[in-house]
Amino acid sequence: ENKIKARMLEEAEKLNFEQAAIYREKLKAIQQLAEKQKIVTVSEDDFDVTAIEKNDVDACLQVFSCAEATWLAENSLFLKAPVQKATNL
Repeated sequence: ENKIKARMLEEAEKLNFEQAAIYREKLKAIQQLAEKQKIVTVSEDDFDVTAIEKNDVDACLQVFSCAEATWLAENSLFLKAPVQKATNL
């Protein structure tokens, strides 16, 4: 999330407003996805949670790491092409 925000600001400083808008929309997508996620656990085990959101243009994969009932990290990966539905899970 921080990397995307930094890129957005860099592009805006260069007056590349269209590219900055693309980063802004990606940032909004990450924030909206994070807001939709709610995890309640009574387990004290460490675990990771993955989520994916896609549209016709790209997709965002997020990995949330939790240890001792505390969020440790949140990582995002953007995929350039649409994700196709998996048939063999």
